[in-house]
Amino acid sequence: MAKTGRPSKYRADFCKAVIEHCAQGMSLASFAARVRVNRDTIHQWARDHDDFSEATGRAKAAACLFWEGIALRIADGGPGNARLAMLALRNLCSDDWAPRREAVAGSQPFEIVVAPDCCPVQ
Repeated sequence: MAKTGRPSKYRADFCKAVIEHCAQGMSLASFAARVRVNRDTIHQWARDHDDFSEATGRAKAAACLFWEGIALRIADGGPGNARLAMLALRNLCSDDWAPRREAVAGSQPFEIVVAPDCCPVQ
């Protein structure tokens, strides 16, 4: 059965464009805005077009490279906002930079008790 509906706005040159866009530290969501489509459309294109799927993977890596470079420059005493860099890394590069909460298999529940006078509230 043939697909019905609006014709896709997808163009093959979006593969190069999305990589270049994200290499400036931008997100796939902002690329969607740039090409005037919904963010969900970007994900649908990636499912429908293998070349675009590959390109969005490279684009995400390019955004991570951008923000890791910013973070390293700040860590070396250079200018920049460390909080902004970490926020970008945690959101754009969550596979590598998101905080991890891992449970240990077979661990027992525990209770944290804080004595009333050990930690004064200020």
